[in-house]
Parts: sequence; C-alpha cells; structure tokens
Amino acid sequence: MPHMLALLFLAFSVVGAQAESGASTARAIQAPAQNIVTSNILELITIPRSSTTSTQVAGLAKRAEDDNGTEAYLSTVQGRIYLASVTFGGTPYTVVVDTGSSDTWLAKTGFECVSPTTGTSVPEAQCAFGPLYTPSPTLIEIPGLEFNISYADNETLSGTLGYELATIAGLSIQQMVGIVDTAAWYGDGQSSGLLGLGYPTIDSAHDNQNISGYSFPTTLNYTPFFATLCVDAGIPAMFSLALTRVTPDNPTGGGLLALGGIPPIAHSPTFATVPIQALSMASANPSAETPSYQFYIVTVDGFSIAAIDPEGSQDDSRKLPLAAAPGAPTQNATATVDEDIGGPVQMIVDSGTTLIYLSDSTAATVNSLFVPPAVFATGPEVYVVNCSAVAPKFGVYIGGHLFYINPLDMMLETELAGTCLSTVQKAGGGLAVLGDVFLKNVLAVFDVGAGEMRFAAREDY
Repeated sequence: MPHMLALLFLAFSVVGAQAESGASTARAIQAPAQNIVTSNILELITIPRSSTTSTQVAGLAKRAEDDNGTEAYLSTVQGRIYLASVTFGGTPYTVVVDTGSSDTWLAKTGFECVSPTTGTSVPEAQCAFGPLYTPSPTLIEIPGLEFNISYADNETLSGTLGYELATIAGLSIQQMVGIVDTAAWYGDGQSSGLLGLGYPTIDSAHDNQNISGYSFPTTLNYTPFFATLCVDAGIPAMFSLALTRVTPDNPTGGGLLALGGIPPIAHSPTFATVPIQALSMASANPSAETPSYQFYIVTVDGFSIAAIDPEGSQDDSRKLPLAAAPGAPTQNATATVDEDIGGPVQMIVDSGTTLIYLSDSTAATVNSLFVPPAVFATGPEVYVVNCSAVAPKFGVYIGGHLFYINPLDMMLETELAGTCLSTVQKAGGGLAVLGDVFLKNVLAVFDVGAGEMRFAAREDY
C-alpha cells in the first residue's frame, strides 16, 4: 500500500490538472509542520553562472527562447547558482540546488558533450562539469526508462535512469537519479549535476513506448528526491532555504538548506503564511496534452516602491496605491501592483532563477526609480543601470507582510565597467518569478505537507 507521504506531491498534481484557468490552492495533506530548528542542515556555496531554470519555468516567463534575452545576458554578469555536496554511491558530488526542477541528475563518466548552439559533438571539457559520476555497485539501472530535460539557453540533457544510494545532510535514501550520457551544457567547472526539490509533475522521466511500430516517449511521474526523504528518512514534509549574498567577508556566499525544519539563523519571529498555488499548464498553454506541470507558486499582494533621494530624503511622488489582498491588514506604506495581471500576482518561488521577474509595467516602474533611472537596453532586452546609482526602496507584500529587498541585491555587476544589471526585470507577458534576489532576504519555508509557504524576514547580515 503506498505510503501517504509518498502521495503528497501527486495529490497536488490532481489539483493542478483540474485548474482550467489561473492557479488554484494546493490541497493540504497534513497539518503545518512546526518551525523547529533541525540538525539536518546542508551548507551551500554560490558561484557565478547563469540560471538553471528549466524550460517549463522559463517558458512560462517567456524568456528562455530568445538567445539574446535576459538569461543569456546573465552569462556575462555575476548571476549566481547555489551548490551543495550530496553523496551518491559513496562518493560526494557537488550539485546545483534548484526548487524549480524535480529531477536529480549526474553527468556520467564518458558522456558526449554537444554544443548548445550547433548540436555537434565537442570536446568533453567544453561542457565544464565537475567530477563525473562513475556508476557504483549500489546503482540499480531501470531498463526502458529515458531521462530528457531542456533548460534555458538551449541546454539539454539526456540519458538513462536508475536507483542510487544517496546521502544528504546525514540522511540516506535510495533515489531515482538521471544518469546523463549526452549533454549540451554551459557548466561552471564545479557542479556534477543538479538536486531538484520541486514537484514530480515537472520531472523528466520517459517510458519508451512502441505502438504500431512507432516509438514515442511517455512522461512518467516518479517520487522526487525530497518526497523520498520524507518517506524513507521519516522527516517532516518541509524544507527551508536561507540563501546568503556574497560579501567581502563571505566571498562564497551560499547559505543553508534545512530538511524537515529550519536552519539556525537569525530571523524575524513573525512568519507570513500563504498557500502554495497549483498551476495547470493548460492555463498557460491550452494546447498542452497533459496540464500537470507544477511549481512553488504563491500569491503576492503587491509591491512597495519608492525612490530614495541621494541627499537622504525619500521621494514619494511616484508611488502608486497598493491593492491589498482580501483580509490583509491596512498598510500605511504605498505601493504599486502588477497592473498587467490586474490585482494580486501569482509568482513562482525559484532558487534556480537569479532575478525577480515582474510584469512589464511594474518592472518599468521599479527601474524608473533608480537614481539615475535604469535604461532598457534593446537587443539583450534588459534593464541596465549605472553601478553608482541609488536603488529604490523596494518591497514585496506577501500574506499581509512587507519584505524589503536589500539595496545590495538590487543590481549585479557586468563585464562593462560601471554598468550593472538591474535585478528586477520584466517577465515579457508570462508568469512572474521571485528568484534568489528575493530569497537572499528571507527565510523561506516550503511546507509541502501543509500545502503552504512561510516567509520570515532575515536580520541584516
């Protein structure tokens, strides 16, 4: 009989499949877990790289298809990814931590490296993986299953699937893992693969079916890494992230990933609690045959935006009224809402995305309030700003609470001296995303069992 926890992710899939338009609230499987500090902690490091956002997320935000778009531009700036060490088959490997993907995969020894731009074979070193995975005696290969996934910037991976013994933060499980034997990849020289913490409905396992002489892949839902941990290791069905920015005193940045609890960091005692929204892909793509892709999506009430006078006074002249969510407490601050969506905004919470993506109008408002204002660069289609500019005071309203973004996180350096990339960009008509820029300012709790997310403000660090 299937364990109830093993089904908790799949229950969200059912809710999502029924959502014909917009996002619906994911059904809770359990009561909310307590915000208790856990010893199951994974230390993270961060290094420069463009985002690892899969095409499911990037496609919704309508930014992955353009080779000259924001994600491609990030490859020339200090976009960052977050890495952790996970042991597979008794050997530790460094992997990217990504809440926007469900798959966990490793690049295999002897894999074929393919150019993302030409599709031709190139030297293995060009894919720039870290140490490659050598199949261990504990690997159980699964005949007939294939692994295929596409990411932004034409990155693709394919291979096989198998069950491997994995150990993370002192917890050991037998987990289905993608074994990559062909990769079109822009690597970072350190990571050997990726740890996906998303729902199973965005996984990339395929069963090779053959009907009437025609072979085609059928997408399969399988129990992803975190759900397996809940079942086999017996931890509460929640994890939390406390990402840390790079500073002169902490050049590798990083942060903490806590499994089954929260990490021992300083944070506000007050949490904003909002339900996880289950989104049907049919909402974004009515022609999709299987409307079941799921992400961690929350409703954002609005945004507080105000220019800061370099002389020290705040300029209120360009702030717009906040459209508060029903039942939200009255706020004295003023703010702008996502006018393109028309009221409260559904936003993906994704550690695999560097920036914050908002509607075109909201992003334009935020960027106009830099002093001097940011400029929209055609070609790369991004907002750039003088690195000496004063960033606006920008906050995100969630669950009636306001979370400010530290001014240090409002721009990223580029290779052009004195030119920075604004970390608030337009989504181009797709769904909005709260990426690492937001996550570096909060303790984010993903309570999957209760179908809710909780956010607490971080103390300055």
